[in-house]
Amino acid sequence: MTVPTDAVVDAHLARLDAEARRAFVADLWAARGFETSVDDAVVVARRHAESLVVYPLPPRRLRRPPRPEPPVDVVVAFEAVPRWVEASDVRVLTPADLRGMLRYALDPADAASISRRHLGSPPAALAPPLSLRVRDGVEALHGVGESVGVTTVVTLLAVVVLVFAASGALFVDDGTEPLLGSESVAPPGGADATTPEQTPTASPTPTDESDAAAVGSLDTVPGVGPDGVTNLTALALAHDRELGENYTLWTDRYRPQNGVPGAPRTQRDTDITVEGDRYLVEETFETGEERRLARVVYFDGTDWYVDERTAETASVRWVDGRTGNVAPDPHRLRRALVTRYLATPTTDVTERLYVGDETRYRLEGEGRPPGFPDRVYNYSFVAVVGDRGLVHGAAVEFTVVTVEGSYRLRFEWTYGALGATSVTEPAWLHLALPRNDSAGAESTEMSGNRTTEVPRNTTETAS
Repeated sequence: MTVPTDAVVDAHLARLDAEARRAFVADLWAARGFETSVDDAVVVARRHAESLVVYPLPPRRLRRPPRPEPPVDVVVAFEAVPRWVEASDVRVLTPADLRGMLRYALDPADAASISRRHLGSPPAALAPPLSLRVRDGVEALHGVGESVGVTTVVTLLAVVVLVFAASGALFVDDGTEPLLGSESVAPPGGADATTPEQTPTASPTPTDESDAAAVGSLDTVPGVGPDGVTNLTALALAHDRELGENYTLWTDRYRPQNGVPGAPRTQRDTDITVEGDRYLVEETFETGEERRLARVVYFDGTDWYVDERTAETASVRWVDGRTGNVAPDPHRLRRALVTRYLATPTTDVTERLYVGDETRYRLEGEGRPPGFPDRVYNYSFVAVVGDRGLVHGAAVEFTVVTVEGSYRLRFEWTYGALGATSVTEPAWLHLALPRNDSAGAESTEMSGNRTTEVPRNTTETAS
C-alpha cells in the first residue's frame, strides 16, 4: 500500500512550526501577486486597494493557540480547526485548501519553488514522514482498521534533534554525533524484515479552548503524574525495562544541508534493528529528490563492522571494540533519549490515548533542557508514553542560532517491533574481519582497525 500524496503533503504541512507557517503563508500570497509582510503572529497581504490579515494557526503545544489581536480576514489551519474559528465568520483555509492552492492556484514553477523551500521537495516528490511510513506498514500487514481496534489513536510524530557540544552539550554535525553519528573515541557501551508494533495513527486534536480532558492518575507510569514528569530517572529506568532485548528504532533527522541557514533541507533516516547484544544500523540521506544509502554498521556483540558508502571507493572496516566505538549505539540510547531530551523545565500530560488494549499518554514539554548550549531557542517536545513507562517516541524541535543566521532542527524517532526482531550478518562481513579471523588469511596480530577499499557504482554512493 502506498501512502496517498494528499496525506504526505498534509503531514509535511502539519510539521511546520509557527515561524515556518507564517513564512509559508507569506510566500503563498506573494506568489498570487500580493505584497506581504509578517506582523507578529499574522501575515498582512496587500494588492492594489485590497488588504488582508491572514492568521496561520501555530502548532498546538502546551498552550492553546492564542487569538490574534488585529481583526483577521483569513485563518489558515495546518491541522484541526479550533472551535472558536469554526464559530466565527472568518474565512478558513484547511490543509486541503492549501494543497489545492499549490496544485491549481499558482504557477507550477512557483508552487514547486515554495514547496521545495518550505517542505523540502515539490509536492509530488515529498517522501512520507516516518509516522506515515510506519502506519502504512502496519495497515498493509495487519489491517489497522479491523484488527488493531484503536479507540483513540495518535500520530507518533516523534522528533528529536541531537546537538552535541565539546563540553558534553548538544551539537549537530552530519555523521559525527556521539549518539546518532559515526565513530567516537569514547569507550564502547541485513536485518530481517520485521513487522512494526501496532503503531497508532492520527488522533483528532482537541479543538476547543478548554483544558485537555482529565488524563487520570497515571499511577502505573513511573516518574509521570497528571501534571507531567515527576522523576525523569524513574521514567528512563522503566522505559529501559519495558523495551526488552529485541526491538527496532526508527529515526529521521531534518535540517538545512551542513547546518547552513537557507540551504536545501536534508533528511537522514537511521534504522536500527536490535537482537540482544547484536544490532544492525542502516543510514540513508535524502536531499531534494535524491535518496542514498550512506552507511551500514553491524555490531556482533564485541566489535563493529562498518560499510561506508560516502565516497566512490567505499571502505569496509572493522573497529575493535576494546579501543573504539561506533555510534549510534542503541544500547546507550535506551536511557539517553529519555533523560537528555525530555528534561525540559516544564512538562504536562495533555491527553490520554487508547491503542489496542494499552493506555498511552501524550506528554509535552517546553524550555531548554540542562546541558544544551545558549544558542538553542524555542525548545519543545511531544512524547507518547505507555502505561508502564515505555516511551514509544518523542518529539523535540528547536531553533539553533549561528553566525550565519538561524534554522530549525527536527529529528523523529519511534520504537517498534518489540520482541519480534532478528539480525543477520551482512554479506560483506568477511571483507572487514580481522585478518586472523578471515578464511585463508595468514594469522596477524591486530591492535587497531582494518580497512578494505571496495569499489562501488557511483549511483550507490552518498554524500
